[in-house]
Parts: sequence; C-alpha cells; structure tokens
Amino acid sequence: MVFVIGVVVAALAIALWAGMGLPGVMPAVSGSPAATGPNKLQWSDPLSLADMGHEYPVVLDSGIKDIVIVSVASNDGYEVHPSVAAVDTRTMTRLWSKTDVSLWNGAQAVGLVVPVGINSKGVMLALGSRQAGGWYEGYELVDPATGTQMWQSTSEVVAFGDGFFVSRNAADGLLCASTVASPGVCLWQVPGPESRRGYGYLVTGLGSWLQTPAGVLDMATGAPAPFGADARASDNGDSIFYAGPSGDRMLRIAYRAHASGTVTIQIWDPATDAPVGQPITRKFYSQEPVLANPDGPVLLAGMGSTVAAYSWSDGNQQWQVANPYPVPATQSSGEIVGDKLLWGELDGVSVAALEAATGRTVWSSETLSLMPPSTYGAMPSAVGNVCYLQDGTSVYAVDFGDFTTTGTAELPRGVNTKAGQQLSFLGVAGGHVVAFTPGSQLYVLQ
Repeated sequence: MVFVIGVVVAALAIALWAGMGLPGVMPAVSGSPAATGPNKLQWSDPLSLADMGHEYPVVLDSGIKDIVIVSVASNDGYEVHPSVAAVDTRTMTRLWSKTDVSLWNGAQAVGLVVPVGINSKGVMLALGSRQAGGWYEGYELVDPATGTQMWQSTSEVVAFGDGFFVSRNAADGLLCASTVASPGVCLWQVPGPESRRGYGYLVTGLGSWLQTPAGVLDMATGAPAPFGADARASDNGDSIFYAGPSGDRMLRIAYRAHASGTVTIQIWDPATDAPVGQPITRKFYSQEPVLANPDGPVLLAGMGSTVAAYSWSDGNQQWQVANPYPVPATQSSGEIVGDKLLWGELDGVSVAALEAATGRTVWSSETLSLMPPSTYGAMPSAVGNVCYLQDGTSVYAVDFGDFTTTGTAELPRGVNTKAGQQLSFLGVAGGHVVAFTPGSQLYVLQ
C-alpha cells in the first residue's frame, strides 16, 4: 500500500523532489505513441446523467469491483446543487442517486488527494445544497451498492478512513469513533476540539491513529497515543501533523506557511516518540508531493530542485536526482506502479518513469500526460502494471514492464483535460478509465 501525504489541502507523497533536468534520462518519446501500432480501444455506450448536472464532475472508486461513485452538480443561478450516484460499469446502469448531497471530504492538512468518505462498506454524504458558514445540515452513511441509509446524524463528521469514521457532537464536544461496518456504535468517546470542517483531524497509520488538532489518539481506544502530543492545526498555518502508511511508520510534518514559509518533514518512531535521522526543511509551495510506502523508501517530492529517497530505518538519504518538473514552475504528481515511480506534470505534457529503488529514469515522454486533476486533487493513472496516459485528444495504455503502448482511443467529444476546467472528467476509477463529458454523458473504456 502506498500512502499519499501532503501539506495543507494539497500534498505529500513518496519521494522528495525539486530540480532541473534529470541525469541519465532516456530519450523522450517523440511523435504519437500510436505509431507503435497499438490496439484500438473502445468506449462503452454513454450513460446519461443529465438530471444530476454538469459542473465539477468527478468519478471515484467505490471499493467494490466495477462500481464507481459519481459526483456532479447543477447550478440554478442562486445555489449549487450537488448530486451523488453509483454506477455499475459492466452494465452501464445507475444503481442509485441522491440530490442535494455531497461526498464527505476532509479539509486535510496532509494529502495530495483530498480524502473522501468512500469505503466498500459505506459512502459518507454531507447533506444540503450548500454549506452555511462552512457547516453542513447533517451527514448520512449509505450502502455503496444500493444507496440504503445505514446511519444519519447532525453531528459533524471530522474524519473518515481505513474503515473508521469519527463524528463530533457540538453540544458536548465529544468525539465518537465508529466503524463503517457498525456505524451506530461508538467504540469510544472523548472530548475533541472544535475544528472548521474537520481541519486537523485525520485517521492515519492504516487505521492505527487519529490525528486531532490537539494531539494524536490511539484509534482503538481513544487514549493519547505514545507520540504526537504536540500535534496541532492552526488557521495561521503554524501546524504540526503526524501521518504515515502503517502504525509503526510515521512522518512528522511541521508546516509554517505564515511564519517562515517552510515545511519540515521528519521520519518519526511512534514507539519511542523520537525522530529518525535528520529533518528535511524546504520552502513551502502549494503542491508538494510526498509518497510514503511502508515497504520501500520514503520519497519526498516537489520541495525544491531535487527528488530524494530516505530510509525508514535510519532516515539516511538513499538517492537524490533532479526533479524533471520542479515546483513552482509546474504542478507535478506521481504514483508507484510496481517497482517504478510514475511522475509527471499536472498542467503540462510530460511524464517519466523512475526506478523507486535508485531514482534512475528509465522512460520519459514529452507528448503524454498523467490523468488530469479533479476537484478532489490528483487522480490515479494506473491499473495494475498498465498506465493510462493522455495527450488531450486520446488516451493511451502503456505497459510499465517494457513501456510499449498496447492500446489507444480518442477521447469522447467535449472531454477537456486542462487543469482547472470544471465541466468534464477523465480518470481511473474502479479499475477502468472513465470519462464524463460536458453533456453529462458517462463513458467507460472497454
């Protein structure tokens, strides 16, 4: 499992990058990859979701094979009315839909991808056509396959992840930790600080810990964790967060945007509440990927001009290379695909593959891009060992074993892949490439 972290609504992922030019870069792919003779891929017949709207579309994995969750909104000129639906990608049928609800999402201080309330056992929805002063009218947990209500409350949901969710009762300030499988039962209740839209709360360490705006708690008991007493979240940007891919592999992230404009990342031993190795301090930018894999090095990316890998065991640097897409010249993102790091520009046409163990670039292209970002942040591009890349007009299936292009298809008419556009979507969800057009037509690549 690869755990994606970040700093303030945007990013930290598995490699520390920041630089210009890459040593040992293989020649960039030139011309269209279709020249290698890939198979012609086909899109499904479209499914119309016009009644749900056409703004801010996003399609996400439900955790159930072949079922995706679609979020889209309409605008009547006065209010934005969001809707959520589940679609079976095998039959291209809508399983359920709800209007004037939004997918729950965390106002995260760490995360390249904004966390959303989706689990194979339940989907957390925020109720209401709009937010009043930052607060929703209530929350509802529904079955992802049927839309059947499993739980509903006016208590604010402040965290969701790894099979848990945490709500806070405004009347008494008590946190209630529940499992998605048994939403009506509080595993424990302890006082928790108020936080606008859950900022500073985070289920982390593969469900081992709960980061709060005032310390870290043991997710199993609600008792203070043996580390992280200094964790805090502040509106002025002076915040400290703990996050990691497993219970015993954690990072301490100190973010001082307003004080010095820096972020400091430190590998942290939760058992001894002590640092491992030396801290890494860099200038803070809005998009700073860091990928943390429990079975590989900590790769910190985008905070300067280099990409570097660090050892979990002693914090020593294992390798460092120049970042081909340095922040802030571009916004870059990446994901681990097998033993390689797929890295590219979110708002440009460039992508590269690096060996995660050495940092050596083994393939790159100046004609292809990652899947475009959505309203919930960066979207995945890989299904297994196949990466789906795009050039604005077509999508290409690239085998990350030998980097051959095995298939291609023109994008459905109207799909816009430019970062920041709000009327179409292209990404990987439920093991499929999914497209949503400005005409509210949903397509799945066969």
